[in-house]
Formats: sequence, structure tokens, C-alpha cells
Amino acid sequence: MDDASFKGPPFALVSKNFWQEFVENEDEGEASEMKGQALLEVILESERARRGVTNAGATQDAVDYETLKALKNADSDNPKLAHAMLTFRKLATNPTKAVEYVERLITSRQTEISQKMTDIASKQRPGGRKPFAKIIDEIVKQNPNISCHSLLQRLKKHEEISVIDNKIICHEPHDEMPVSGLSQALSRSKARLIKIKHSR
Repeated sequence: MDDASFKGPPFALVSKNFWQEFVENEDEGEASEMKGQALLEVILESERARRGVTNAGATQDAVDYETLKALKNADSDNPKLAHAMLTFRKLATNPTKAVEYVERLITSRQTEISQKMTDIASKQRPGGRKPFAKIIDEIVKQNPNISCHSLLQRLKKHEEISVIDNKIICHEPHDEMPVSGLSQALSRSKARLIKIKHSR
């Protein structure tokens, strides 16, 4: 089965955050078996509706059989579809295991995202501040009432800073900030220094 077929009915559901929404909307405490049957029924109902089958009977049974067969034989050479492919196969043979797999997958991805955010934060400068913060703080310490315009002029003369095309660029470590963001950076710096002063 090629990628085009894999993304077609009933596989089109995979491109609509279907799994995420199903888990988020499930009833707390509901058994995995019930969740699995509900998940499978949603897909069967979707395919019946797509093919215009509204009444129980031989036609509906035939459509359900074809849907289950398509799920069971789901295949793709695209690595990005590996999880979806495995979920569809499990769904056709054991809906309970399918929904448990989906829940583990979502939890795993959430953990992965959280870890990436932690890694990014750990790579930031001491205190989690941007390099601009330290430089601006030093300038504000010398002149607590400095204006945004005067601060910009001081930064233009700073050896570690360049101002090009309305961007303030710190060379080491490299970072960028739009000139429009300088006002907020100045306000944060003043608030930070006031807090430090009062804590002493």
C-alpha cells in the first residue's frame, strides 16, 4: 500500500489529530477494553457514513469487513507513518491493545517534548537570561533612569553588540532581538534591579 492509499479512507483520520482528541475526550476511569471498542466503532461509523451505509444489514457487514481488512493490512514504506500503521493493525485484531498503544505513544511524545524544553532551558545562559539581559543590566545600573532611545545608542557602541536591519545582535553567545523588543527588555531590567536592591 503506498502513502496515498494509506492516507485515504479509513486512514484519513490519522491526519486530523484523531488519536490525540480521542484520548483527551475519553472518560476517566473507563476500561481499556471499552475505549478500544469505542475507538474501533468510531472508525467503522466514519467509513459507513462515507460510503452512505446507514442501516444494519448485509451491506453494512460487508463495509465493516472491508474496513477491518484495510486496517489489518495497513502498510507503508514511510517511517513517519510507522506508529499509525501499527495502531491500525492492532485495532483490527485487538482494539484494547490498540488504544493502550495510542495512550503510551501520546505519553511518550509528551515526555519527549518536555525533555526537549528542559534541554533548551539548560543550554541558556546562567539564570536562564538572554545575553542581552546581562549587558542591559550593566548599563541600567550605571543609569537607572535611562530611556529606551539612549539605551539603544549605548548598545550600538557596545563591542559585543551590532544593530542591523532593526535587529539587535549579540555576537557571543549569538542571539538576536528586534529593536521593537528593547522597551520590554529595559522594563524587565529595571524591575530586576529594583527587586535585587530591595532584597538586600
